[in-house]
Amino acid sequence: MGTDFRRWAEEGNLHHASWIARAKLAAQYIPDYSRVLDLGCGAMHLRKFLPPHAIYVGSDLIDRDGATIVCDYNRGEFPSFEVRYDVVTLLGVLEYIEDPKRFFQSLRGYEAHLLFTYTLSDGMSVEYRASLGWVNHLLFEDLMSILMNAGFSPRTVHFFERGRIIFSTIPQGVQRLRATQAFQRTEATAEAGAQRIR
Repeated sequence: MGTDFRRWAEEGNLHHASWIARAKLAAQYIPDYSRVLDLGCGAMHLRKFLPPHAIYVGSDLIDRDGATIVCDYNRGEFPSFEVRYDVVTLLGVLEYIEDPKRFFQSLRGYEAHLLFTYTLSDGMSVEYRASLGWVNHLLFEDLMSILMNAGFSPRTVHFFERGRIIFSTIPQGVQRLRATQAFQRTEATAEAGAQRIR
């Protein structure tokens, strides 16, 4: 099947109000001074909302700003695992990943907090999802199983829209996560805000 390069090359396909709101919500989970790798960064909405001292690195199918790390995740291409990041984000990306199991197994190599969103297939037809260009159709239990088998421990699950979730998860057995305590405090603050939004 392959990634839809033509779709993501169109600038008009990168700007939706809900995507901006999603990035703003996700940024609340990221502590200051974090080094952030934004996979599938698109228009880089997340960068606008990060804490002032966070370091942002964008990766996408297409070079967005002259510094984007260009990768096609469906072909097994990723930014270097030798570079240390505190947080890896995936906002509106997972729906377009052909092999989520292999994808999360690869992400384990970053040994970083993983913050991602996903629209669950619970109560949503495969036909409708396919019409949006989504190539996988995971139920909540499917996603949890994939995460656990890939070596991640889910920490926070926040339903922010109907069927849409934001996950905060960490690799199992990883002890040296520089932002762990700060991340815990930020999660608590974000969750308190989420309660007010609901």
